[in-house]
Amino acid sequence: KVVWSVYQWGIIIMTCLRSNVFFFLLLCSMLFALPLTQEEYSKIQKQKRTETVVFEICSPESIAPFQMVGAQFDSYITDQVYIGGTAYGAISGGRGGYALGSFNVGYRVGEVFFIDTKVMIGGSGGGGVPVKGGLLIEPVITLGFQLLPDVEIRFGLGKYFSLDNDFRADIYQLGISFDTWHLYLP
Repeated sequence: KVVWSVYQWGIIIMTCLRSNVFFFLLLCSMLFALPLTQEEYSKIQKQKRTETVVFEICSPESIAPFQMVGAQFDSYITDQVYIGGTAYGAISGGRGGYALGSFNVGYRVGEVFFIDTKVMIGGSGGGGVPVKGGLLIEPVITLGFQLLPDVEIRFGLGKYFSLDNDFRADIYQLGISFDTWHLYLP
């Protein structure tokens, strides 16, 4: 005999409820959706978004270098200005548990060969990295090349500055970016 715990039954019930709610919302959106008007069609705009997978070497002044891997997500406000977010985690160098999350604002010049500058600000901590309160600012300059119409390779240089103490680190980045386009009504 298999004895089911209250926990296992709870998971089954919650899974069924979530599925039913999802299908109910999907059904409602299909039944009650209104078609776009001709005026709305004429106002549809597309927005560029870039997703970047980044390998980063962090070389602090006070401790041994370590490596991180992360993702950056950017949404373009204009053809050159974007805002976004990043998330990194340490993968080697004895700094397991170190993570960084930040918001960024950037500016890009060029298409096939390009220069990209950005400033990130966010929190970090863990892994024995002496960032104290964890608030960092990171200016980065990136040189890039468009390999395919929506795929780019990037090489970046930057520096971490802790706003809570004197932690400083040089940053070396290698990334691959994927561009996507999203439609929206302003």
